[in-house]
Amino acid sequence: MSGGAGRMLRFTTSEAVAFLFFPVGVVVGFVVAWRRELAGGLVTVGSLTLFYLYQFVWGSGRPLGPYFLLFAAPGFLHLANALLVARKPK
Repeated sequence: MSGGAGRMLRFTTSEAVAFLFFPVGVVVGFVVAWRRELAGGLVTVGSLTLFYLYQFVWGSGRPLGPYFLLFAAPGFLHLANALLVARKPK
């Protein structure tokens, strides 16, 4: 059999850039949020935003379906919680 699993792991440059934004950047944001909620939320939401911008400008338009937003939803929750905690009087 030619091709196989090894062939599936070869990205074009465009695909590699998009892959760095989503899911790699989003997951890195989740890991950072484990200790620093605001920074991790910003990394997650920033990566998702850059992914959408990259797809819109250089890719095939916007990604289809709600699944990209659903996967990154914890990043929005980390941001909201960090901002609410920062506003809470001590």
